[in-house]
Amino acid sequence: MRISNAAALVFVLFFSLIASAANPGGWACFAGNNRVYRVQMNGDLEDLTGDVNAKHARWSADGRQIFYIRGNNEIWAMHNNGDNNRKIGSGNIASGSSIAAYRPDADYVLSVEGGDFYKLNSRTPGKTLICASGSSVYGEIAISQAGNRIAFRNGGLYVIDFNPATADVTASDRYADACSAGLSPDGLWMIRNGGSHTVLEIHSYTSGNLDHTIGSGTIGGTWDNQAFAVNSNDWICCLMDNGVGSNSGSRVAVVHRTDESQQYEVVDWSGFNTMYPDFFVGDLPSPVMDDPTSPSAPTNLAVTGTSNTSVTLGWDAGADAESGIKHYIVYFEDALHSTVSSTSATITGLTRATIYENIYVKAVNGVDSVSAASNTVSATTADNAFNDGTFYVEAASGALSNGMTATTQDGSQAAEVIYGTTGDLGAAGGSLSKAEYTVDLAAGDWYAWGRFYFGGSANSFWIQVDGGTAERFGNGEESTASWHWEGEQGAKLSLGTLGEGTHTITISGREVADNCLLDMICLTTDAAFVPDDGATIGAPPRETAYRHDGLRRSGRVTLYTLSGKKVGTYSLVAGKIQAAALAGRPAGTYIAHQTATGRTFSVKVGR
Repeated sequence: MRISNAAALVFVLFFSLIASAANPGGWACFAGNNRVYRVQMNGDLEDLTGDVNAKHARWSADGRQIFYIRGNNEIWAMHNNGDNNRKIGSGNIASGSSIAAYRPDADYVLSVEGGDFYKLNSRTPGKTLICASGSSVYGEIAISQAGNRIAFRNGGLYVIDFNPATADVTASDRYADACSAGLSPDGLWMIRNGGSHTVLEIHSYTSGNLDHTIGSGTIGGTWDNQAFAVNSNDWICCLMDNGVGSNSGSRVAVVHRTDESQQYEVVDWSGFNTMYPDFFVGDLPSPVMDDPTSPSAPTNLAVTGTSNTSVTLGWDAGADAESGIKHYIVYFEDALHSTVSSTSATITGLTRATIYENIYVKAVNGVDSVSAASNTVSATTADNAFNDGTFYVEAASGALSNGMTATTQDGSQAAEVIYGTTGDLGAAGGSLSKAEYTVDLAAGDWYAWGRFYFGGSANSFWIQVDGGTAERFGNGEESTASWHWEGEQGAKLSLGTLGEGTHTITISGREVADNCLLDMICLTTDAAFVPDDGATIGAPPRETAYRHDGLRRSGRVTLYTLSGKKVGTYSLVAGKIQAAALAGRPAGTYIAHQTATGRTFSVKVGR
């Protein structure tokens, strides 16, 4: 029910003009006169429930629903416009504020019974234990966005750290006596009232110490029932001008956490029994949709790629006309493996040349209803030889991101060169331009060389293995305005001892510019090997020398030595050159080029 409250209530709605440019805008909900109300800043008060003996109201974490207490122990949920009002559970709610938005998942509300915290699902009956505080909880609870920290009132302000997976409490701290405990969504700030409700105290979670206080400012009066906005770490919603300890008042206001001059009155009215207002910053999203049907199952699940240690899947999307597809659940060997939002997934950490069965996918819609399973497939990981010895990668063949650019350049031995557009003289980081390469390596000590061109003062990149320590790659010591090979300051660059398996090589910009170029990367286990253009760069392309996906398993390939000398043309059988065809060839690593696909791969002889 949504009606104007003018006939039942006398209220004056006004909007503070102080620092109006910074006004957050948004919506408050609260219980008063046994009803649940919502009101937009500078808008009309709306009665959403009528007289239902409502005692407390809270937005869901996404603002799409309102949760509230009805009577002494019933917990109800409704859409943010008052529709679909329904009971979802109950709790031991003796007094105080006993529910809060469950921030890790907006479909849940946090409740308390005695000293135990539970989350209740707003769509299906049932509750799940979150953690136990170890003592009785009076109420006024809040949970962090990560779902691992809870604030509550029990004579004083308490904060609990706990393990969401086991519900075990890992730390518990008590602060000075006060009421209306609050916790910011990020879990870094706690609030309580002090000075007989005349100030708000802002405490740092890290230290537990008082950081600063907020006075009553221009709105005046006393503070009570304060809580951080459900979707903001900066805005705090409170009752003001209340009878201290009565949990009632005539004013609902918001105040900025760090600038107490930014105080805004949401509503001033003559209602009674106003309790625990809650604030949602910005516009409310559309309400959750009623969706009684499950989504259709994904179709055409298939294995789209394999490596020695991974399987990549793809499928056609499921459909749901009412609430849409929220995500997909991937089952691997009949066990839940992961949740993904796209219609593809990669399962990693597998064993080489191994069959995996009972792989399927289910769709989940916007109200968490799960579809039937897709078709079931099996997959076999690849049995590709790991690279050892010496091989080459074209620098532009990796996954480029964050400004790393590929372009053509005179004098390059590769089709394209790379350079970065954002760099850092300190160390490689997530914000840097970069190119990533996935390589299958044999166990051993590995070294790297790069073929560089430095046309100015910018003269180096970063190189990392598996996200480890970044090392300078190239430093312009050998040459500047010409193409040349170096690892770091002219010598080879050690990548350390690496285990057999798949590794990620990352190249990042360090001193980057348009004339700081890299075209080829040489990886080798030969500590004495020094690449040079004449002997090591031959005719066949080497940008995918380490890759084995996309090859035709039959057809013909041309074999070359690492120096580029043609050995001969051979037929593939089941993706391999037959050993008999290679009889008499010296042991070592060769490069095979498949003309039909343009792919290049390494061949091991004498192993």
